[in-house]
Amino acid sequence: MSLVLTRRPSPVGMARPPTQATATYPLDTAYGQDFLTLKAKGPDALFDDAALCDLPQTAITTTTFWTDGETHFSGPSLYALLAAAGLADAITAVRLIALSDHMMVMNDAVIDPVAPIVANRMNGAPIAVRDQGPLWVICPFNRRSQCSAKSHFALTIRQLSRIEVS
Repeated sequence: MSLVLTRRPSPVGMARPPTQATATYPLDTAYGQDFLTLKAKGPDALFDDAALCDLPQTAITTTTFWTDGETHFSGPSLYALLAAAGLADAITAVRLIALSDHMMVMNDAVIDPVAPIVANRMNGAPIAVRDQGPLWVICPFNRRSQCSAKSHFALTIRQLSRIEVS
């Protein structure tokens, strides 16, 4: 299985804001021990923890069904990750796939430069697979009205391993 990101032309005046990403990760370059695959037309982009940490980081503190009390998550925004690979413009939806092959589709209405994030840290430490890591796609459920609806908890995916863009 794979994650599919569909591109569409941006309507005039509706362009996405530019990301603050300072690094570019071409789709044909591998980075150390990879645990995230970003698939688009052509070669895959493979990201390790160091490559994810090189991207602009976003931190959120929120409560979830899967953690006790407020939990601090940090990592690049999904938008920044896609932008670093040159794939963020004019998307309509993405498919996110977990290690277990659980898959969900996220539309562009909930993807912006700030959230959701691809968290690779929980309470300051790397997220172990046994703790639903190494990556979580998560929104700040307590702060953003667009993420506070119970239906948005369904947009959280733990153990993210693959994103596919077409």
